[in-house]
Amino acid sequence: MTERTLTGTRPTERRKPSERRFWFIVLAGTLAALSYEILAVLQGDFSAVKKLLLPALLLAWLYRGSPWARWILMALLLGFGVLNLYLALGLLQDAPDRLLYVSIFSAFMIATGLYLAFAKRDFARYCSYAAVRDDLRARAKRR
Repeated sequence: MTERTLTGTRPTERRKPSERRFWFIVLAGTLAALSYEILAVLQGDFSAVKKLLLPALLLAWLYRGSPWARWILMALLLGFGVLNLYLALGLLQDAPDRLLYVSIFSAFMIATGLYLAFAKRDFARYCSYAAVRDDLRARAKRR
């Protein structure tokens, strides 16, 4: 038996994800994971800039569609997320209020790292989008 919708006789089609979904999820997850350092920089503590340099370079490289940047950023986020969560267990006795902050930022790191590890189709779709985008830019420069 065919499905019928209220508005018509055709079944509803599922909206396909956009090509840029991978980039936006990784960017949002990385910014959320690094927001503690970003806030420190915005408050004038420029010693946190060195902590933001490597993720920023990896994001710029990932924007170009590099699979190496994907795997390096995944290892970085998963490694530091798990390490921070492990080290945060020592805060249970001393500062339980800080444990919430550390666990939230670590959860964002781990979630973004896992997305980078398992989003093969999204990354392939984004790489084809990045190749077309770069090709169009190169053609525009030649004119």
